[in-house]
Amino acid sequence: MQFSILLSVLALGASTLAGVLPPSEVPISRIKDRLSHLDAYRASHRLTAEQSYIIDWATSFLTSFERSEVELNALEEAALQTFGKEQARSIFVDLNGEVNSQIEVKGDAGPVCQCSSQSSYCGNGEGCSRGAAGCSPRTPGCGFLFARTCNGLCIRV
Repeated sequence: MQFSILLSVLALGASTLAGVLPPSEVPISRIKDRLSHLDAYRASHRLTAEQSYIIDWATSFLTSFERSEVELNALEEAALQTFGKEQARSIFVDLNGEVNSQIEVKGDAGPVCQCSSQSSYCGNGEGCSRGAAGCSPRTPGCGFLFARTCNGLCIRV
């Protein structure tokens, strides 16, 4: 992977866009859980320089007040290339064995969205269908690093 490409992406403006949750909307407990998970992974694995860089980047992203969709997309792509889909999922999406698509909550007005159409990690041959069954968007988030608004339901594709 070429770090110069990643650095040039980071050099782009850091404006928060609609698909990325601003830090104020993510409970501090969720951020602490994610940071602990990344620390535990680092401590229990021998990482390459690239893998260590990606975990450092994810840590920086989680603790940043300036979150951009461009950066999140680049970070997710770099993590997938560096770790592979299944390992990236276990590091950056699954939290204590719970994937965000398994969080099923029913609201008074119908189902509550359980996945992000921009960053779908539904599993079991399912994909995230935006606005399915009129689901209500929710936070603290879905998808990669739980950093996106939940805006769909996991549906068999």
